[in-house]
Amino acid sequence: MLWIGTELTAPLLTLQRTCEAAAVACGLTPEAKPFRSHVTIGRWRERVKRPALPPADLGTARLDSLVLYESDSAPKGRRTGRS
Repeated sequence: MLWIGTELTAPLLTLQRTCEAAAVACGLTPEAKPFRSHVTIGRWRERVKRPALPPADLGTARLDSLVLYESDSAPKGRRTGRS
């Protein structure tokens, strides 16, 4: 997976906690791993070494909408769907 880590600001942490609480209220199991704020850029199936990338400052941006995708591992590969 290729991803860009993002700063974990107070509003973002509040959003994450609110989403987690809503998911748990719907019967989903809480995530055991700590939250890591990031944007996934891409994935590839082959097990290759991650390329060395320089740190990147992309500045700030205002989002008008956000689409969440879910990716599940399966024997024939990952299944991705829009949430």
